[in-house]
Amino acid sequence: MNSIITIFIFTAGVLLSGMQGPEMMMRGDYNATSQLKEENRRGHYYSANVKYGVQNLFDGKFSTAWVEGVKGYGIGEAVFVIIPDDYKIINIFNGYGKSMALFKNNGRVRRIKLIYHAGINPEGYVTEIAEIYKSKKYPKEYFIDLKDTFGVQTFDFPFSGRELAEFKNTFVDEYKKMTSVPIASVKMILKIEIIDVYKGAKFEDTCISEIFFNDKFVCDTNAAEFTDFNKLYVDDSDSGRVKMDTSGKEGIVILRDKKSVFQIAEVSKDKKWASIIRMPAHIAGRAETEYLLLNINTGRIVNAEIETTCGIRLSNFLLTEKDGITILEHSKGEIKLFEGIR
Repeated sequence: MNSIITIFIFTAGVLLSGMQGPEMMMRGDYNATSQLKEENRRGHYYSANVKYGVQNLFDGKFSTAWVEGVKGYGIGEAVFVIIPDDYKIINIFNGYGKSMALFKNNGRVRRIKLIYHAGINPEGYVTEIAEIYKSKKYPKEYFIDLKDTFGVQTFDFPFSGRELAEFKNTFVDEYKKMTSVPIASVKMILKIEIIDVYKGAKFEDTCISEIFFNDKFVCDTNAAEFTDFNKLYVDDSDSGRVKMDTSGKEGIVILRDKKSVFQIAEVSKDKKWASIIRMPAHIAGRAETEYLLLNINTGRIVNAEIETTCGIRLSNFLLTEKDGITILEHSKGEIKLFEGIR
């Protein structure tokens, strides 16, 4: 089987040799030019599931990090991620987020460059570990300057979704005119390149802990207080108070508002999230109903954080589950919910 694949790749390579743009090797949805303690092969993009691998950027945890793997601070090193062409926001936890000491001792990114490529994976254009994409670079590049702060930084996504879609479609048309090799998939690949860094106090390793977009929310649960949650309920004697029972204590007041009436709508299957309905205690005319998203482990309402990092104002929503991940379904789509435990 391996020999057949090799022959097909060679044939396709000959047919596609006239196409412009670098070949990109993607192992799933992401890859990197290097990573710490991984043998670096210049000109190739290879990612293994190692301690400081690129997969850490997208695991919903601030305690893990991608660390570039070349000598010095990794200027010019990059990560690649396959994403849709309609994202509106990019969120970055700069540096090593496991602790403040690790954050300061290692390098952090000062400036990154964002570059888009339209990528076509021809049928059979694969290896045993990855898919290979013929690519074409989008003509515009953008730079983002990051602060040297310990936490999530949020930026408007600089690319136009409509222009990216048109660019991708044009590249597909060009490809079809040049070769008859069938297309297995077409993707937009974002390259995030290190341009400048904040130097670490001890190590010449530049780190990024997490990158996520507006279809994902990573809650900072460093100050988790209620990890042994048992029950969430509205006080029978006072509907303006929401209480919680843990294995060690009962009747902990999570929310209190004398002007409101609360109702527990649902608790997620993993018992990390809850939707709470708030209504005015004294109704004069039409009552305004507000849906609140509670992170149970911290006892914190995170609506404002969702609005900042995902660009969505939550008017109402449902909590569901897919592949073991809690999903917040709202009027314009869905958001995957994670806890960025450190």
